[in-house]
Amino acid sequence: MLPSPFRSMRARMTMGFALFMSIVVVAGTLTLVVLLQHFAKTRAASRLDVAYLSAQTMLVQYSQEHPGPISLVQMIKEHQSEITGIDVVVLVVDEQNQVLWKSQKDALSWPQPSPNWRWRSLDVNHQKLVLGIPWKSVQLEFVERSWALVALGILAVIGTALGAWLVVGRTLSPIGALARQVKQASKEDLQVRLNPPSQDAEMVELVNTLNGLLKHLGDEAELRSRFYAIASHELRTPLQALSGHLELALSRDRDNQAYKKVMQESLGQTQRLILLVQALLQLYQIENKTQPQHVEVNLSKIIDSQITVLQPLIERRKLRTECHIENLQWSAPPGHFDIVVRNLLENAVKYSRRSCPIKINLRCHGAKVLLQISNQYDSVAGDISTTKRTDPQSKMDSHGLGMTICEAIANANNWEMQLQRENGEITVSVWLDES
Repeated sequence: MLPSPFRSMRARMTMGFALFMSIVVVAGTLTLVVLLQHFAKTRAASRLDVAYLSAQTMLVQYSQEHPGPISLVQMIKEHQSEITGIDVVVLVVDEQNQVLWKSQKDALSWPQPSPNWRWRSLDVNHQKLVLGIPWKSVQLEFVERSWALVALGILAVIGTALGAWLVVGRTLSPIGALARQVKQASKEDLQVRLNPPSQDAEMVELVNTLNGLLKHLGDEAELRSRFYAIASHELRTPLQALSGHLELALSRDRDNQAYKKVMQESLGQTQRLILLVQALLQLYQIENKTQPQHVEVNLSKIIDSQITVLQPLIERRKLRTECHIENLQWSAPPGHFDIVVRNLLENAVKYSRRSCPIKINLRCHGAKVLLQISNQYDSVAGDISTTKRTDPQSKMDSHGLGMTICEAIANANNWEMQLQRENGEITVSVWLDES
């Protein structure tokens, strides 16, 4: 784990930028130092060359003006200013390397010049004319400039770090503002909509993504809350009925036939409880992505089998089925289509008006398969409404836990589920998609 100062994105970006600038400044300073040293040597060599050429030219002119042996000391004294310039030192040396004359007291030593000097010599009549430039002063100037560059580099790094700290802080400030907005969302209120703290494309995209996530979490929390309400209601009803039957049976002595009737009613409520528990387990498995792999299933046979199971209830309520079913094979998790068909048919049979048809259609719809189940219900004249999703709390749009499970299965398999009511008829459409 990083130390606490390095956990800040602002601190890491600032330090990274400062480190990068330090490397750039160090590399630039070293390059300038090398270049300055090279220029200093080149300039010293150029000045020596100029002085050397001037001395040669002066010797030629002096020999033409004064025929005979040339006295270097006399010549230099007469034309010193033409040779020496500002910082060029002149020495006249004899054959024994004895210094006969020098232009400055602190001139370079001879015959072993100090490394602090750059020099050139010219032989004239057994004498030697030595021209020198003090390199030590150039080195001192070079060192001073180098330290000045180092100081400027340090100031540049410090200034860059401060600037980076301010700029990065300014750039990242929308994230802090966004974090404060996100803190307002909680498990009790996940419907908070975030507003972009800035109009930067990246921030707008991030806010849109977070809004989508919050909406998804809010929808799931709302669906879960509705599910708990429905589940508690569905479980309470058979439990209360079972408890009532048993209390009634125990309230006084009864004959075997009466006890048998109570036991049969209790068995029915117990079986209903078993079905509810199985439905809850199925819903848990779907929500936790534990469904098995897809297999090929015969959709028409599944519908026929579910109609056969519900046939006694259909006959008891004097209903009839109108089926238009194509013989279709489809890839789906085992049991999922069975659960959807059973719950939709059971709702249609239970809540349909008596002596009315239940319409069942199964056909191909482009690249998908469309299942439609319709039934009549008592409604206000002219009632027309359409919803994309079933509402488990609405008595008309849903009938308890069964529709909640259908919706969960549809979401888990990327199936589209739509409920439509029109003029006393309710139609549930499910589009199956293999993807």
